[in-house]
Amino acid sequence: MQCPKCQTEVPDMHFFCTNCLTQVRSFGPEDTKRRGIVERVGSVLIDLLLIVFIIGGAILIARQINWGDLVYGFQGTTEALTEANSGKSAKSNSVSVTITSITPAQVYIDGQLSGKTPHTIKLMPGDHQVKVVADGYLDWTRKIRVKNRQKFTVRASMKKKAG
Repeated sequence: MQCPKCQTEVPDMHFFCTNCLTQVRSFGPEDTKRRGIVERVGSVLIDLLLIVFIIGGAILIARQINWGDLVYGFQGTTEALTEANSGKSAKSNSVSVTITSITPAQVYIDGQLSGKTPHTIKLMPGDHQVKVVADGYLDWTRKIRVKNRQKFTVRASMKKKAG
């Protein structure tokens, strides 16, 4: 390359003429119009690939969040606030179930002694066996199906033993 001012030969890697100190090359990026089609397409593909990875990562993270509990928390329901204050997991889907009977009785949930009536317990969604036992009464056993965010009361209709 030659210096436009003094016509001295300037090496390719130099930005200034060594003879007259005239700038012969700019510091900015090279002219993008001279880039080849393959280079331009490759650059666009890399940009698109980066966008796909970012969106894919965001989707994977979003799928791990229990959005229902998050919405209930923002709406200010007392259960979500109580769970948050007690340190329980936000993914807890337990449902409040109350078991009552005419007479005081022991309550068994899935074969485990759980308390005495009236008794309120948090159960995970699914099928559970409730057994209510009282002296002088026949045992009362039912299978209940607990669904998400469905509070309900089970009333044990106890029958006296014959005799």
